[in-house]
Amino acid sequence: MFWSGIGGYFFQSSDHGARNAIYHDLLNFKWPVIYENGRYLNYYFGYWLIPAFITKVLKNLFLVDLWTLGEFVLYTYSVIYVFIIILQIIRRNIITKKNVYIALICLILFSGLDVCGLLIKLILKGEFHFINEIINWWNSNESIFNHIEWWSNRWQYSSNTTQLFWVFNQALPAWLSTLIILNKDNLKQDLYIGVLTLFLAPFPACGLILISIGKMLVNKNNLKKQIVSVISKENIISILFFIFISAFYLGNSRIKIGAEERLFSIIKFHSLELKDYILLFLHLLFEVLLFFPLIRNSKYRIQGYICLTYLLILPFINFRGSYDFQMRSSIPELFFIMLVLIDQLIDLKNYSKKVKKIIGIIFILRMQ
Repeated sequence: MFWSGIGGYFFQSSDHGARNAIYHDLLNFKWPVIYENGRYLNYYFGYWLIPAFITKVLKNLFLVDLWTLGEFVLYTYSVIYVFIIILQIIRRNIITKKNVYIALICLILFSGLDVCGLLIKLILKGEFHFINEIINWWNSNESIFNHIEWWSNRWQYSSNTTQLFWVFNQALPAWLSTLIILNKDNLKQDLYIGVLTLFLAPFPACGLILISIGKMLVNKNNLKKQIVSVISKENIISILFFIFISAFYLGNSRIKIGAEERLFSIIKFHSLELKDYILLFLHLLFEVLLFFPLIRNSKYRIQGYICLTYLLILPFINFRGSYDFQMRSSIPELFFIMLVLIDQLIDLKNYSKKVKKIIGIIFILRMQ
């Protein structure tokens, strides 16, 4: 957490500039935040509301400036958030020291095969000199290893660490929401959780829909009971929240489109070059297809196949010409796959030798 840049105690990625500005305005303006030109702060700023409120309450008790106190509160809040997520992961299995270590290692290191994809890309281009690149990595900000998650250019499925360093305000709520939904057998609160997540992280909230659908299909023997459970006071209340949040987001100029524009669109295949098709194939291979053996040998096959299918489709979808939707909507699915890997590593002794090898290979490859 300390190295993620949250709270400003360590190096911050470039995305923190905009996030710091949002948090700054929540701390220094009255709510709702309205600027001199009459415009208001319209963003998914839900993650910062609680630490901003706590900071406003405590500001007269400490002899420090508001921003310093606010960053400390934000950092403490995020640490508590991660701690709750870790507890939710651990409680899915019998709590032992070994199981805790497995969960922590996977949470920190789970990733795609970015290194493999990058190496193949550079070898195909004939531009790879290993020793020189390692030297550049140590001495230069221009090294190809600094942001290897972008190895496939326009396509990316971010590792847990990358999410924490760049989009912590979306990743942490999405992780916790995924765990809450999976830890309940019915759909009684799924819509409620999803709508609350929509306020904190709208794109990951879309990914949560597939998590709930998968859970419903797993319990298809009680399908009628599952559908009935949707009609709950929590979910009914969430409809009102959804209307309010949707109306709020509709005021954002970024989602206003012209007559010939589309909010969501399919990528333009005719504009892709041969190298783009190769990178797209490698992206799907290293970030999605290699998970199929893991899912096939798990007890979460139905949910897993739904998640993997979604991950196969996302690279072909644009949001206003960008690939943000792919990177952020995939967060719940990637987190679910990590949970499957954790469960299989914990229950490794109950699998055949062949399955153990598959799980072991995937574990080694994904922990980059």
